[in-house]
Amino acid sequence: VFASFLGTLASFGFLLIVFSRVPAVKGWSFEEMVFLYGFSLIPLGIFNVLSWNLYMFPDRYLIEGRFDRVLLRPVSSVFQVLFEAFRLESFQETLVGVAAVVWSARRLNLEFGPLDVVLFVLWALLGAAIYLAIFVGLSATSFWIEDRIGIVPPIFNLMQFGRYPLSIYDAWIRFVLSFVIPFAFATFFPTIRFLRRPEFLREF
Repeated sequence: VFASFLGTLASFGFLLIVFSRVPAVKGWSFEEMVFLYGFSLIPLGIFNVLSWNLYMFPDRYLIEGRFDRVLLRPVSSVFQVLFEAFRLESFQETLVGVAAVVWSARRLNLEFGPLDVVLFVLWALLGAAIYLAIFVGLSATSFWIEDRIGIVPPIFNLMQFGRYPLSIYDAWIRFVLSFVIPFAFATFFPTIRFLRRPEFLREF
């Protein structure tokens, strides 16, 4: 847990380095970036509790032949794969994310009403559900791709793009993150609702 916690904190070091050189990135201040980064960690932490089996699915269940054991049990195979093992240490990402959101919200003088709190919790859970849906679908491709790694780990790394504003990317990256692999709907779009940035309020 401690090692995982240090790794999460170290990821904020990138923001500190960037903003030690520039006052803003594409109009986004340091506090706004911390808010977005923090919110992205909340659904990620929830998802990571369940994601280990999906990440290792091709190797552990197909190449090593453990999936036959899953099929013999009178319980949903998806349910078994998801809940066979947990990474409880990943909850620290959610806790760090909440702390980052609280800190940045105070610095930005954001006021959260009852509706905002409900939406915050709901969208955090739905963000985890989006991640789960994406990677369950990707894990299913392992039945056709005979490889120990599969396509889940490379796509898993793309989640890093959802921690930063879409406006800093080219149009094709924004399209991919919004409509092909919709990581932006788990992080960026809920965040702009809370930050109330005027340019996005006009568009959305």
